[in-house]
Amino acid sequence: MNNLFVILLVALSFGLLIVGHEFGHFIVAKMNGVKVDEFAIGMGPLVCKFKGKETMYSLRLLPIGGYVKMLGEYDDSDNEISEEDKKRAYIFKHPLRKISIILAGPVMNFILAFIIFWGLNIFEGYNSTIIGEVVDGSPAQNAGLEVGDEITALNSKKFLNWSDFVFELQNVKNKETINIKVLRNNQEMEFNINPEINGNSIIIGIKPKFIENAGFFESISNGFKETISEIKQVIGSLVYLITGKASFKDLGGPVTIFKVSGQAAKAGFAELMNFTAFLSVNLGIFNLIPFPALDGGAVIVNSIELITRKRIKQEILAKINYVGFTLLILLMIFVTLKDIFFPIV
Repeated sequence: MNNLFVILLVALSFGLLIVGHEFGHFIVAKMNGVKVDEFAIGMGPLVCKFKGKETMYSLRLLPIGGYVKMLGEYDDSDNEISEEDKKRAYIFKHPLRKISIILAGPVMNFILAFIIFWGLNIFEGYNSTIIGEVVDGSPAQNAGLEVGDEITALNSKKFLNWSDFVFELQNVKNKETINIKVLRNNQEMEFNINPEINGNSIIIGIKPKFIENAGFFESISNGFKETISEIKQVIGSLVYLITGKASFKDLGGPVTIFKVSGQAAKAGFAELMNFTAFLSVNLGIFNLIPFPALDGGAVIVNSIELITRKRIKQEILAKINYVGFTLLILLMIFVTLKDIFFPIV
């Protein structure tokens, strides 16, 4: 595949994530009667713009995000906002309305991931939890698992789909013996498996049955399960990272994401879309972290306002967000340098 075409596909993928996230903020702001002054894709210097009925839509040079600039978002002075504009100013809206606007961005990322997974299920199919192949001489075969068995539980834990099963399998605490429950001819059976350990990977020697031409409603169900599964896995990975069960060496930044996106694009449009859905979930969860300059931080601020019924001064919030944004930029620089000098792909 032509490298220029790959770069274009990756750019469109990133653009889809940004547009989806910011559109969530935009549409819910409109629903709550807030005037949106600018809808921007990208950050930094202006590349081009056009004026809508009341909103300026702009494309900016740096492809590191975007923003929705709302009337009165950072101003609360009576001298700065007229009485007429106060009706449509973000700052004067009820905290619950502001929280709904803030949460709409991450929620739209989850909805976007669902739509992508749903489409992939319809046009490409999906991996079921039915065993499609048992490797000869593998731990699974030695334990008695057979093709056609439907896996229902791992160490008594339920899971959503094949991806969720693999994630749970790779993170079991006791790696000496694994208990798997299956349905065989509508009867539940239980097997204890002694897996092979290859580095940090647990191998039992089975592959899933691939379901082609999934139906409309089946695709909706599986799209929903895949979205929830990705959310669960991303949160689980963050917990492992924070608790030290995972290494910061495995943390990828912009360079790694671009490399992996390029590899996915070369593998085909479906692979790129699958990775885009994964990134969309990551973006949604990352923005929900309760940290200044992120959506999660803004939710905390408005929750405090809701409880105390007092608005925090905007100049204080501006300083807190500035510090938060600076720390995020430093983190981005750190992981970018790590990507360059200690790549994981």
